[in-house]
Amino acid sequence: MIILKGVIILSVLIFIHELGHFLAARLFGVRVLQFSIGFGLTVISTIIGDTKYSIRALPIGGFIQMHGEDGEENTDDPNSFDNKSIFARFCIVAADPAINILLALSVLPVAYIALYHPDLRS
Repeated sequence: MIILKGVIILSVLIFIHELGHFLAARLFGVRVLQFSIGFGLTVISTIIGDTKYSIRALPIGGFIQMHGEDGEENTDDPNSFDNKSIFARFCIVAADPAINILLALSVLPVAYIALYHPDLRS
């Protein structure tokens, strides 16, 4: 049971981590081709708009695939990652550590209060 709880917690953290990249990419107008939690074979997937959302078999990671991030697509598409400014690309890449820090700063005080506040202990 503890392994299942660990996998669930890890999956939530990975989701939030990848969500940082995803939201920043959307904010700067980069087309996201795929948003995936996990690696390996696709367990379930759906396409909404231009983005394929999927859950994979191994819940130990995740990724987003942005249009033009591989550096090989030589295109003039304004929705390509490579065609965005350095500032926009920096923000997209830095969004995951930023959202992880925000998560820690919001969860830790709540956990501390729940565990150590005298009125909440029995």
